[in-house]
Amino acid sequence: MPENHNRIVIVDNDPIVRAAVAQMLARRGAAEIVATLGSGHEAIDYCETHRVDAVLMDARMPGLDGISASADLKTHHPGLRVVIFSSYDSPPFTPHDGPAGASHAERAKADAFVSKSATIDEVEQALLGESCASSARNTLTGREHEVLNLLCTGMTNRQISRALGISETTVKTHIWLFPDEGVGDAAAVVGGRGASVPG
Repeated sequence: MPENHNRIVIVDNDPIVRAAVAQMLARRGAAEIVATLGSGHEAIDYCETHRVDAVLMDARMPGLDGISASADLKTHHPGLRVVIFSSYDSPPFTPHDGPAGASHAERAKADAFVSKSATIDEVEQALLGESCASSARNTLTGREHEVLNLLCTGMTNRQISRALGISETTVKTHIWLFPDEGVGDAAAVVGGRGASVPG
């Protein structure tokens, strides 16, 4: 596989889940699955000694949970993309529905959250989300980057507003400004998958 492919690690304490996700992602050919691991500790150890571009991290695992493991990885490997993989669509394991989820999002320092009920397209987009936002100029503010990253995971305006603790109008304003920053195509693509754009 070419060197420029994203190197992905899948972390889930359920061997059937991690094998199935690894197989489905590998078939798509956009990334190389370099390891499937069963715990947060294994993920931390692996990333210390191998080149990894992104980690799909189960939120709830025995021992070191995915939220804590994610925070550790982002602290020591800030360039690593970490996606929390959760079987819950509400707090405390996703940022979608209020302050509790947002708090966990901040603690995890994760780049994205995706539900285990999501399609493989959504999982792949979350893991490769940097490519979705790659056309953004460096002039985007920190908050605009946060909005764009969440938009690229397929979240709606309402979900983004709740995750970031800002109004839905503010989210729409940020999205409205993206075309001027060279990211209109990214917003449009994600909008076609369900994320709202201002009308």
